[in-house]
Amino acid sequence: MVDRERITHKCQLFDSSVITTKVNKPQLTKEDLQYTEERSIQLSSVPEHHDKPRVLLGYEYLWEVVKGGKLRLPSGLHLINTKFGYMVSGKKKPSSAEEENANVLQTEASKGEQDIWDNYWKTESSGTNEYIGTEKNEKIMTDEEVMKEFKETTVKRPDGHHVRLPWKKPRDHLPDNKRMAVARLKALLRQYEDRREFLQEFERIFKEQLQQGVIEEVTEDMERKGNNRIIHYHGYQAVVTPEKKTTP
Repeated sequence: MVDRERITHKCQLFDSSVITTKVNKPQLTKEDLQYTEERSIQLSSVPEHHDKPRVLLGYEYLWEVVKGGKLRLPSGLHLINTKFGYMVSGKKKPSSAEEENANVLQTEASKGEQDIWDNYWKTESSGTNEYIGTEKNEKIMTDEEVMKEFKETTVKRPDGHHVRLPWKKPRDHLPDNKRMAVARLKALLRQYEDRREFLQEFERIFKEQLQQGVIEEVTEDMERKGNNRIIHYHGYQAVVTPEKKTTP
Protein backbone atom coordinates (compact mmCIF):
# COMPACT_ATOMS: atom_id res chain seq x y z
CA MET A 1 0.00 0.00 0.00
CA VAL A 2 1.25 3.49 -0.88
CA ASP A 3 0.40 6.41 1.42
CA ARG A 4 0.00 10.10 0.55
CA GLU A 5 3.75 10.67 0.88
CA ARG A 6 4.37 7.92 -1.71
CA ILE A 7 5.84 5.62 0.94
CA THR A 8 5.15 1.93 0.43
CA HIS A 9 3.82 -0.12 3.35
CA LYS A 10 4.12 -3.90 3.07
CA CYS A 11 1.44 -6.04 4.69
CA GLN A 12 0.79 -9.76 4.65
CA LEU A 13 -2.83 -10.12 3.58
CA PHE A 14 -5.13 -13.08 3.03
CA ASP A 15 -7.29 -13.15 -0.07
CA SER A 16 -11.02 -13.68 0.35
CA SER A 17 -13.83 -13.26 -2.15
CA VAL A 18 -16.08 -11.99 0.66
CA ILE A 19 -15.02 -9.71 3.53
CA THR A 20 -18.35 -8.26 4.54
CA THR A 21 -21.41 -6.72 3.00
CA LYS A 22 -21.92 -3.00 2.49
CA VAL A 23 -21.93 -0.93 5.68
CA ASN A 24 -23.74 2.29 6.55
CA LYS A 25 -21.29 5.09 7.28
CA PRO A 26 -22.06 8.29 9.22
CA GLN A 27 -22.47 11.16 6.78
CA LEU A 28 -20.62 14.46 7.13
CA THR A 29 -22.87 17.48 7.59
CA LYS A 30 -22.51 20.76 5.70
CA GLU A 31 -20.75 22.19 8.75
CA ASP A 32 -18.34 19.23 8.75
CA LEU A 33 -17.50 19.71 5.07
CA GLN A 34 -16.99 23.43 5.59
CA TYR A 35 -14.70 22.66 8.53
CA THR A 36 -12.51 20.34 6.42
CA GLU A 37 -12.40 22.73 3.45
CA GLU A 38 -11.36 25.72 5.56
CA ARG A 39 -8.47 23.74 7.05
CA SER A 40 -7.51 21.91 3.82
CA ILE A 41 -8.03 18.56 5.51
CA GLN A 42 -7.61 15.56 3.21
CA LEU A 43 -9.79 12.59 4.06
CA SER A 44 -8.55 9.03 3.52
CA SER A 45 -11.64 8.36 1.41
CA VAL A 46 -14.80 10.16 0.35
CA PRO A 47 -17.51 9.09 2.83
CA GLU A 48 -20.34 7.28 1.08
CA HIS A 49 -23.60 6.27 2.67
CA HIS A 50 -23.16 2.68 1.50
CA ASP A 51 -19.61 1.42 1.16
CA LYS A 52 -18.09 -2.03 0.88
CA PRO A 53 -14.67 -2.49 2.58
CA ARG A 54 -11.98 -3.75 0.23
CA VAL A 55 -9.13 -4.28 2.73
CA LEU A 56 -9.43 -5.25 6.40
CA LEU A 57 -6.24 -4.52 8.37
CA GLY A 58 -5.47 -6.19 11.68
CA TYR A 59 -4.36 -4.39 14.82
CA GLU A 60 -0.73 -5.42 14.17
CA TYR A 61 -0.63 -2.86 11.34
CA LEU A 62 -2.75 -0.18 13.02
CA TRP A 63 0.00 1.91 14.62
CA GLU A 64 2.14 1.74 11.49
CA VAL A 65 -0.42 3.87 9.64
CA VAL A 66 -1.86 6.04 12.45
CA LYS A 67 0.10 9.28 12.87
CA GLY A 68 -1.62 10.34 16.08
CA GLY A 69 -3.90 13.21 16.93
CA LYS A 70 -7.58 13.71 16.22
CA LEU A 71 -9.97 16.51 15.34
CA ARG A 72 -13.57 16.87 16.45
CA LEU A 73 -16.04 17.90 13.76
CA PRO A 74 -19.09 20.11 14.47
CA SER A 75 -21.35 17.07 14.16
CA GLY A 76 -19.49 15.22 16.91
CA LEU A 77 -17.62 12.88 14.58
CA HIS A 78 -13.86 12.60 14.91
CA LEU A 79 -11.10 12.71 12.30
CA ILE A 80 -8.19 10.36 13.04
CA ASN A 81 -4.91 11.36 11.39
CA THR A 82 -3.37 8.51 9.36
CA LYS A 83 -0.69 8.27 6.68
CA PHE A 84 -3.46 7.83 4.13
CA GLY A 85 -5.38 10.92 5.22
CA TYR A 86 -7.89 11.63 7.96
CA MET A 87 -10.24 8.77 8.80
CA VAL A 88 -13.82 9.49 9.93
CA SER A 89 -14.74 7.82 13.22
CA GLY A 90 -17.07 8.13 16.20
CA LYS A 91 -20.74 9.10 16.31
CA LYS A 92 -22.75 12.23 15.69
CA LYS A 93 -24.26 14.39 18.40
CA PRO A 94 -28.07 14.10 18.44
CA SER A 95 -29.85 17.24 17.35
CA SER A 96 -32.56 18.81 19.50
CA ALA A 97 -35.22 17.40 17.18
CA GLU A 98 -33.85 13.87 17.38
CA GLU A 99 -33.86 11.28 20.09
CA GLU A 100 -30.48 10.30 21.40
CA ASN A 101 -29.70 6.92 19.96
CA ALA A 102 -26.49 4.93 20.08
CA ASN A 103 -24.82 4.52 16.69
CA VAL A 104 -24.22 0.93 15.70
CA LEU A 105 -22.63 -0.60 12.63
CA GLN A 106 -25.39 -1.78 10.35
CA THR A 107 -24.90 -4.01 7.34
CA GLU A 108 -27.22 -4.33 4.42
CA ALA A 109 -27.20 -6.97 1.75
CA SER A 110 -28.92 -7.07 -1.57
CA LYS A 111 -30.62 -10.30 -2.59
CA GLY A 112 -27.56 -11.32 -4.60
CA GLU A 113 -25.21 -10.63 -1.71
CA GLN A 114 -27.52 -12.43 0.71
CA ASP A 115 -27.46 -15.48 -1.57
CA ILE A 116 -23.65 -15.38 -1.51
CA TRP A 117 -23.61 -15.30 2.29
CA ASP A 118 -26.20 -18.07 2.54
CA ASN A 119 -24.17 -20.19 0.16
CA TYR A 120 -21.00 -19.44 2.13
CA TRP A 121 -22.51 -20.74 5.37
CA LYS A 122 -23.91 -23.74 3.55
CA THR A 123 -20.46 -24.76 2.35
CA GLU A 124 -18.97 -24.15 5.79
CA SER A 125 -21.49 -26.39 7.54
CA SER A 126 -19.91 -29.70 8.50
CA GLY A 127 -22.77 -31.52 10.25
CA THR A 128 -23.84 -35.05 9.45
CA ASN A 129 -27.27 -33.95 8.26
CA GLU A 130 -27.41 -33.26 4.55
CA TYR A 131 -28.99 -29.88 5.09
CA ILE A 132 -28.18 -27.00 2.74
CA GLY A 133 -30.20 -24.17 4.30
CA THR A 134 -28.72 -21.27 6.23
CA GLU A 135 -26.91 -21.89 9.50
CA LYS A 136 -29.51 -19.85 11.40
CA ASN A 137 -32.42 -21.94 10.09
CA GLU A 138 -30.54 -25.15 10.81
CA LYS A 139 -30.00 -24.05 14.43
CA ILE A 140 -33.70 -23.23 14.80
CA MET A 141 -34.66 -26.67 13.48
CA THR A 142 -32.19 -28.35 15.85
CA ASP A 143 -33.51 -26.38 18.84
CA GLU A 144 -37.08 -27.37 17.97
CA GLU A 145 -36.12 -31.06 17.76
CA VAL A 146 -34.32 -30.90 21.12
CA MET A 147 -37.30 -29.19 22.80
CA LYS A 148 -39.72 -31.74 21.34
CA GLU A 149 -37.55 -34.61 22.59
CA PHE A 150 -37.32 -32.95 26.02
CA LYS A 151 -41.10 -32.65 26.39
CA GLU A 152 -41.76 -36.20 25.17
CA THR A 153 -39.20 -37.88 27.43
CA THR A 154 -39.59 -35.89 30.67
CA VAL A 155 -41.38 -37.98 33.31
CA LYS A 156 -42.90 -36.78 36.61
CA ARG A 157 -42.35 -39.21 39.50
CA PRO A 158 -42.90 -39.00 43.28
CA ASP A 159 -39.28 -38.07 43.85
CA GLY A 160 -39.26 -35.37 41.18
CA HIS A 161 -38.96 -34.97 37.43
CA HIS A 162 -36.73 -37.35 35.48
CA VAL A 163 -35.15 -35.76 32.42
CA ARG A 164 -33.06 -37.47 29.79
CA LEU A 165 -29.87 -35.92 28.54
CA PRO A 166 -30.25 -34.60 24.97
CA TRP A 167 -28.02 -37.19 23.30
CA LYS A 168 -27.86 -37.19 19.54
CA LYS A 169 -29.68 -40.08 17.95
CA PRO A 170 -27.45 -42.89 16.65
CA ARG A 171 -27.15 -43.12 12.89
CA ASP A 172 -26.89 -46.29 10.88
CA HIS A 173 -25.09 -44.48 8.09
CA LEU A 174 -23.91 -41.06 7.02
CA PRO A 175 -25.60 -39.19 4.16
CA ASP A 176 -23.59 -39.13 0.94
CA ASN A 177 -22.89 -35.38 1.42
CA LYS A 178 -22.67 -34.90 -2.36
CA ARG A 179 -24.53 -31.59 -2.64
CA MET A 180 -22.41 -29.96 0.04
CA ALA A 181 -19.17 -31.30 -1.45
CA VAL A 182 -20.09 -30.04 -4.93
CA ALA A 183 -21.08 -26.61 -3.56
CA ARG A 184 -17.78 -26.32 -1.71
CA LEU A 185 -15.80 -27.35 -4.80
CA LYS A 186 -17.60 -24.77 -6.94
CA ALA A 187 -16.85 -22.11 -4.32
CA LEU A 188 -13.14 -22.98 -4.50
CA LEU A 189 -13.16 -22.77 -8.29
CA ARG A 190 -14.80 -19.34 -8.19
CA GLN A 191 -12.41 -18.08 -5.52
CA TYR A 192 -9.24 -19.17 -7.32
CA GLU A 193 -10.29 -19.00 -10.96
CA ASP A 194 -7.67 -16.29 -11.60
CA ARG A 195 -4.90 -18.17 -9.77
CA ARG A 196 -4.17 -21.15 -11.96
CA GLU A 197 -1.17 -22.29 -9.89
CA PHE A 198 -3.45 -22.96 -6.91
CA LEU A 199 -5.92 -24.95 -9.00
CA GLN A 200 -3.04 -27.04 -10.34
CA GLU A 201 -1.93 -27.66 -6.76
CA PHE A 202 -5.45 -28.76 -5.82
CA GLU A 203 -5.46 -31.22 -8.72
CA ARG A 204 -2.07 -32.59 -7.67
CA ILE A 205 -3.32 -33.19 -4.12
CA PHE A 206 -6.45 -34.94 -5.40
CA LYS A 207 -4.32 -37.31 -7.52
CA GLU A 208 -1.89 -37.90 -4.66
CA GLN A 209 -4.69 -38.79 -2.21
CA LEU A 210 -6.24 -41.05 -4.83
CA GLN A 211 -2.96 -42.96 -5.22
CA GLN A 212 -2.51 -43.21 -1.44
CA GLY A 213 -6.01 -44.59 -0.95
CA VAL A 214 -7.18 -41.64 1.12
CA ILE A 215 -10.00 -41.07 -1.39
CA GLU A 216 -11.43 -43.26 -4.12
CA GLU A 217 -13.43 -42.72 -7.26
CA VAL A 218 -17.15 -43.49 -7.09
CA THR A 219 -18.04 -46.28 -9.51
CA GLU A 220 -21.35 -47.59 -10.84
CA ASP A 221 -21.14 -50.89 -8.93
CA MET A 222 -20.96 -49.23 -5.50
CA GLU A 223 -23.95 -49.60 -3.21
CA ARG A 224 -25.87 -46.31 -3.34
CA LYS A 225 -29.03 -47.07 -1.38
CA GLY A 226 -30.04 -48.69 1.87
CA ASN A 227 -28.11 -49.18 5.09
CA ASN A 228 -25.15 -50.77 3.30
CA ARG A 229 -24.27 -47.79 1.14
CA ILE A 230 -20.64 -46.74 1.44
CA ILE A 231 -20.57 -43.55 -0.61
CA HIS A 232 -19.68 -40.35 1.23
CA TYR A 233 -18.38 -37.30 -0.63
CA HIS A 234 -15.74 -35.34 1.27
CA GLY A 235 -16.03 -31.55 1.13
CA TYR A 236 -12.70 -29.77 0.70
CA GLN A 237 -11.85 -26.42 2.25
CA ALA A 238 -8.52 -24.95 1.12
CA VAL A 239 -6.23 -23.27 3.64
CA VAL A 240 -3.74 -21.31 1.54
CA THR A 241 -0.44 -20.58 3.32
CA PRO A 242 2.06 -19.53 0.63
CA GLU A 243 4.90 -19.26 3.17
CA LYS A 244 4.63 -22.97 4.02
CA LYS A 245 5.46 -25.98 1.89
CA THR A 246 2.23 -27.75 2.89
CA THR A 247 -0.07 -25.34 1.02
CA PRO A 248 -2.92 -25.64 0.28
